[in-house]
Amino acid sequence: MRQSLSFRSSFLGGPAVALLLAACGSPPPAQAPAAPSAAPVAPASPPVASAPPPATAPAPPVASAPPPPPAPTPAPAEENGPGRSQKAIDIMTARDAAFLIDYANSDAKQRAVESCGKDKDPERAHACEDKAREAFQGDVIRFKRGPDDKKDWEKSVQLLIYKRSGSALREVSVGPVELVAEGNDAVRVKLGKQKGARPLWRGQTSVLIKAPNDYSIEFDDPEYGHLRYDAKIGLVTE
Repeated sequence: MRQSLSFRSSFLGGPAVALLLAACGSPPPAQAPAAPSAAPVAPASPPVASAPPPATAPAPPVASAPPPPPAPTPAPAEENGPGRSQKAIDIMTARDAAFLIDYANSDAKQRAVESCGKDKDPERAHACEDKAREAFQGDVIRFKRGPDDKKDWEKSVQLLIYKRSGSALREVSVGPVELVAEGNDAVRVKLGKQKGARPLWRGQTSVLIKAPNDYSIEFDDPEYGHLRYDAKIGLVTE
């Protein structure tokens, strides 16, 4: 009898006990709670419009340098003529001024070369040119004016013509002339009676002399053509 009870106890152990308990209405084992659902995501808020940057005050204008003063307007060329600061009559009668022939740049030399070049012998042609140069007597011209305080001094100017030999001057002709300005660049010289044989303007009663600049005069001669003279100060001494 004791053996039967013992057998039953051993038979109901282990897994059988669990089944028996289930059959008797034991509550089922608790399940793990479900994971809480995620919180609803709030909709993205619309982008906030950024405030415009504060207006920058315009920079004060930079003061520009004042424009340079306009260049002085040069005097019109016709006042005294191109390359000349004085009137021709004042250049011709300047105190202590005389005018020396620029023979090399005058027609007198060119005419002599052409005439003497007809001789095909170079030595004779050269000698002919030297003779023509020596025969030219109007080397130096001077217009000597009277006292400045004399009325109508232009009518009492003395014309002196010299032949130059080295540094020596020989007076060839002298006599009164009358000067009449023709504009600012030219002077009409009315020739009077001369003492001595006048080597220039033979047979003429007047000649037009021009002053292209402050340092020279020029004119046409019926025998020698166009002649140019350069001003020299102190060339003639008294």
